[in-house]
Amino acid sequence: MLIKISFIATLVFLPLMQGCSPVHQPEDAAFFANQSIANSSKAVLHEGISDVIYFHLNPKTPRDMVEKALHGVINQSKIIELVSTTNDLILRKKDGNIITTYRRPQSQQVYEWVELANNIIEDTLKNDEELAKTGRESINKVFFNTLLKSLDPHSRYADPFEATVNKMIRGGNNLGLLVLKNGNKILVDKILQHGAANQSGLKVNDEIVAINGKILYPLDITSIYSLLYNTKGALTLTIRRSENNPFDITIEQSKRLDNTVKVTLVENFLFIKISSFNETTTHQLLDKVDAHFKDSKKNIQGIVLDLQDNPGGLLISAIEVADLFLDYGVISNVRGRHPQSYQIFQAKAGDLFNNIPVVILINKNTASAAEILAAALKDNQRAVVLGYSSYGKGTVQTIPSLSNQAEMSITWANFFAPSGKQINQIGITPDVCLNKVRDGFPNNTPLFDNDGEESTKAKCLQGKGNNASTENVAIHILNNQELYKLLLKQ
Repeated sequence: MLIKISFIATLVFLPLMQGCSPVHQPEDAAFFANQSIANSSKAVLHEGISDVIYFHLNPKTPRDMVEKALHGVINQSKIIELVSTTNDLILRKKDGNIITTYRRPQSQQVYEWVELANNIIEDTLKNDEELAKTGRESINKVFFNTLLKSLDPHSRYADPFEATVNKMIRGGNNLGLLVLKNGNKILVDKILQHGAANQSGLKVNDEIVAINGKILYPLDITSIYSLLYNTKGALTLTIRRSENNPFDITIEQSKRLDNTVKVTLVENFLFIKISSFNETTTHQLLDKVDAHFKDSKKNIQGIVLDLQDNPGGLLISAIEVADLFLDYGVISNVRGRHPQSYQIFQAKAGDLFNNIPVVILINKNTASAAEILAAALKDNQRAVVLGYSSYGKGTVQTIPSLSNQAEMSITWANFFAPSGKQINQIGITPDVCLNKVRDGFPNNTPLFDNDGEESTKAKCLQGKGNNASTENVAIHILNNQELYKLLLKQ
């Protein structure tokens, strides 16, 4: 089974989820040959815009994207505005005094629009000291997030600090701590609500003097983040708070791991709760179910796979989990504008769970990768889906890195159920809708008419009608083989 998973992850999917190195357009060669801009703000603008054009599912022209982004940046100023005319962009004070007039490029060459954008941003910062104090990285964030949000709701820009933490979270690290360097001091900047640091006693503005005895002030911020997030075993932070003597706070590794899988056995039914998908989810699942299947005294009659409130995460992880339940069949297919986005994921031979009946629980917050898992098992008649219509987030993001160590999540494809049905904005419709349950249990008749996906979803919105116990209904279905088989085929 592990060989099967390793084959998929290594050969098929890593280029998609790890982020692709962008293949820049031909004009880039001339641009970089004539500009000394390595690691400069202008280079970041050029890389980011080029990546969006290259990867995005539905990119707009450089003019449309750059002008939208520039207006987002200038709108941060209290004293400056950007005015568009037929041929020009005019940067002026809000009292009417013109700072500079810029002629729009006549072509859609990326480097020309980058030159314009950089000039307008630089002139704005020279004339607005308050905005300049926020720093160029803050400007980059506004620029790219304005640009990306004009394309779709799921693409976004993460600054270097956020990108570092995002990479650690995708790897299963749940420390949840952001720091900043102020002179020679390393200060706690943010403590994320659901991270291990939130329960440790740390406070914002605490000074971290050392990590596991290693003094921090000579280190750069990247090295400090590496110590915070890559240290194995216990993480001991030496803290100075106000004028008090330094003291230690220790966070055990087990608390820093993002445990996305919980497995419990109730009578003869295995309950598997997956809260999200990261790089460790599949191995967590394998480790936690292994003991139950090794115990020959346990006769497992059915599995309840709980994906309620699961927002998704790494798509490859959901593909791997689906593969554990399937002996054959399509898991999902991904299609976008970019040729590399076309992927078909097939299950390899070997059902880890030996065809034990499965009921999947979903609700309105089940989204993205969790929807792929539910659709894969539903369409391959491997599981009955119970609950309410899911969220309907059916897009895939690729994550290229930029030279300033920031990263962008760029929507570059849609994924589809094995049946070919679209998931985006439609979601997964359960086989058994809790709104249709009668007297606590479903009847033996099909619960939906075949009158279109959108109208079907509307019939099973959460919060309408009967709110029966999801777990009780799941156990009832698993206890009734005839009902289970009927629902499996409808």
